Order: sequence, then structure tokens, then C-alpha cells
Amino acid sequence: MTAADEPRRCLDLVFSRYGGRTVFARKRFRWPQSVGRMFRPTGDEFAGQVIVQNAGAALQPGDIIRQRLTAADGAVVDVVGQGAMPVTGRPGRPPAREETELNAVTGSTLVHRPEPRLLLPNANFRQHINVSVAVGSIAILVDAVVIHPDGDDGTFGSCTSTVVISVPGETAPRAVDAQSLAALPRTAGLRAFGTLFVVTPDPTDGRVGEELTRLEHDAPAYLAATSLPGAAGWAVRIAAPDGQLLRTGLAQALNTSRRSLGAQQDFRGSACCRGRRDHEGQEGEGRGDPGQRTGVADEFQGPAA
Repeated sequence: MTAADEPRRCLDLVFSRYGGRTVFARKRFRWPQSVGRMFRPTGDEFAGQVIVQNAGAALQPGDIIRQRLTAADGAVVDVVGQGAMPVTGRPGRPPAREETELNAVTGSTLVHRPEPRLLLPNANFRQHINVSVAVGSIAILVDAVVIHPDGDDGTFGSCTSTVVISVPGETAPRAVDAQSLAALPRTAGLRAFGTLFVVTPDPTDGRVGEELTRLEHDAPAYLAATSLPGAAGWAVRIAAPDGQLLRTGLAQALNTSRRSLGAQQDFRGSACCRGRRDHEGQEGEGRGDPGQRTGVADEFQGPAA
């Protein structure tokens, strides 16, 4: 496939390590996606945090959002969403779709935690995530949906999500997770569902799995932790009555896994909004500022001289 044949993406970000800090190596976006500057989480000067914003404010029937995130060269980055994204719908209209590609290579850590998708009445949502993680790298991702209180048996649409986990150079995926919801759950009161994937190919340390399993007794919602097939890592499934309890459970699982893997900071929602903006070693990012007005940011390779 040539570059001209590739599907057009709304977001294409590459992160690398430069001068001991995580920086943008590529920052391209177009409407409705946009990305501003990088923030530095308190307590970890080597990592970066980025907020992805969506000017459309909702996913409409027929929308297709394609994005690719890559962490390389020892980068440590946390990519978060601006807030819960409503998914609208109308009977007979095509579903809204999100197609995401996540890559973590050469000793990098990539955390992708969009806010839950809020399914409004008659919404049909399709999501496909390809995760490629090299041995020695880490990817952590959140897949979550909340059913709007107005949704009932007569107006609920559908939701499907597929996560494919692979290792570069291997011909077959390590794990495939597929979930489908075609009717309201019959378990009383449960309307918020999420999965946290901790992808670490060939893990040799079982502390992450042990710590995540302990959460089953203390979580604010229904929670179950399990290892992924093919020694690909771990998964935590959560079911809750509302989005707030779902977020709390996901945050607990995320922070537990990050601490077990040696992270220095906790994640609390879009906490990077309260972090400090990085003005050091990011001059190259300034070349993308005009793109924040036009919807296309220039590609650059590390800070400018």
C-alpha cells in the first residue's frame, strides 16, 4: 500500500525521546480532531501528556474517525480525551465508527484513555482498535461506553468493539477481544461498561496481574481481572450503574497497573489540564501552531535548532 492508498486520518501523532524527555516527532491532525501543546505530569519530568479535542462535540451517524498514535525511542506518553463523547443516532442511518491504531516500540510506553462514549437513543457505534506492542514496550488503553439514561428497550441501538493485539514481526495476533451489545443489558441497573487493557508482551513479572486481581474485592463496581492470551498482558472488565463509578473503577485499575509497572504519577481524569505547559525543548512543536487554525499541523523531527 502506498501513502496515497492509505485511509485519511483525522489524527496522526508520533512521540519520541529527545534530551531525556518525551516530545512530538510528528503532529498531524484535521477536523474534527485537534491537539495542542504537551504537558508535563507532576512528579515525572520525562513523560508527556496530551489532550485530544474533537470540535464536532459528538459522533454523528456515518462519521468515521481514524487515528494513529505511535510511541518510539523510549517515549512515555499519556493521551487523553477532552470529555465524554456523545454518539447520536437515527433509525435507519449508518453507524458512527472509530478506527484507532496504537503502536509502542523501542522501549516506549503509550497510554490511550479516551473518555467513555455516551450512547444516546438510537445510536449505533462501531469501534476497531489495532494495538501493536514490541517486546520491552507497554501499551495501556481504555475502551468504555455509557448508555444514556433516556435509552430503553425501544430506542437502544447497538455497539460493537474489537481490539486486536499483536507484536511486530509476528504473523498472527496475540489476542483478539470482541464485544457486541445489541440490546440493553438485563442485569438491573448496569449502564456503564469498560475494559482496561495492559499490553506487555511476554511479561516475566506477575506483580501487575496480582495487584489487579486484588482490586476485585475493593472496586466500586463489578470488576474482574484476567490475563490475556498469548502472554500479551492483562485485561480488567468493569460494569457499573453510571459513568462516574465506571471512571472511578477504571482509574483504580489504571493507577494500579501503572504503579506496578514503575510509573511515578497517578491518573485522575484529564488531570493534564492542571499540569504545567512545557516550554522547554518544544520549540519544534511551535511549528505546528498554524495548523491549530487550519486543521493541519506540520511534521517535524524533534526540537528545532
